[in-house]
Amino acid sequence: MTDHKIIIFMKALFGSIVLVLFLTACNNNKPSEEKQADMIDTSSGNTAKANENPYEGLRELAFSMKPEQLNIQTSGDSTQVYGVIMDSGMPDFTTTIVAYLSGDASMYTSTGGGVIGGVQHENVRQAAKEFVTAANKSLHGATKTDSTPLPAKGHFNIYLLTN
Repeated sequence: MTDHKIIIFMKALFGSIVLVLFLTACNNNKPSEEKQADMIDTSSGNTAKANENPYEGLRELAFSMKPEQLNIQTSGDSTQVYGVIMDSGMPDFTTTIVAYLSGDASMYTSTGGGVIGGVQHENVRQAAKEFVTAANKSLHGATKTDSTPLPAKGHFNIYLLTN
């Protein structure tokens, strides 16, 4: 698969994950008069109000996750992608999609909203695994970085977490 096709495939998977997480969140929301939650945990169906925006902390946590914390076995012989973090610069906010080879997936927005616990849903779990597998195929075109800046509006950054 060429790099161009891999990028298109990854964008399609990204769109699928966003859609599934969004629909999952909508199904777990309370009636409009009770909609005060910032984060929705789809693994329990619970909502939680946050006094401050959790976005930066959740994003940092996503970058700090190690394969063993996710029960992912990686080979010491070769570099393997075990997670993908994709930031999309929207006109007024940033959306971050996190997917791991374990099937764990979450979506955070810089406005403080989001969906966590996507691994509880088979369609999200499968899309997350496919997203990470596709990213592993494009590892050869990636550049190692120690910084993880947010993208400009209308752009996106893809970060690959490796063993």
